[in-house]
Formats: sequence, C-alpha cells, structure tokens
Amino acid sequence: TFTTFVCFDMFNALTCRSPGRSVFEFGLFSNTAFNFAVSGSLLGQLGVIYLPFLQRVFQTEALGFFDVFKILLLSSSVLWVDEAFKWWYARKHQETTEDIQMMSV
Repeated sequence: TFTTFVCFDMFNALTCRSPGRSVFEFGLFSNTAFNFAVSGSLLGQLGVIYLPFLQRVFQTEALGFFDVFKILLLSSSVLWVDEAFKWWYARKHQETTEDIQMMSV
C-alpha cells in the first residue's frame, strides 16, 4: 500500500506539470530538477522496500517483480486518466473555437 501511494504521487506529479499540455508534448525528461526529485523519491522507496534495516524501521517487505509491475500499472492510471482528460478538453476547446470563428464570418 505504501509503495502504491508513493507511485501514485510520482505519476500525479508528472501529469500535474502542466494543466493543459500533455506530458508527452514537452517530454518526460525536460525538467532536470523534477527528474532528480522523482529519482530521489523512487530510490528512497526502493530502499524502504529492499534494504533490511529500512524494512525494519518502516515495517515493509520486499516486493516481487510482478507485484511492482501491478503497482506501476495501477498507479499509472492517474497519468492516463489525466492525459485523456487533457486530450478531451483540448479537442472540445478546439471545436468551440472553430464554431465561434465560423459564426463571425
């Protein structure tokens, strides 16, 4: 659960970089400071999951490959839902703009 929440937060941070532009428009790695912050968070999370002394402190257990895969698949849903919303909003806004331009002719 802890790892799932951390991954949800990382994907949410990625998609919230722009309220209207897709992450794929400006690139996943275009912001160096952001990349360092996310990398640090993910490395810390891996430490909490796989380093025995941190496992004792945070009361976590090591996760298998398929567990991590399922967590990434589930937590990335926030990215895909937001990207779909941005696409829908841009398309709707474009149609509205075209309708207004046609009315003024």
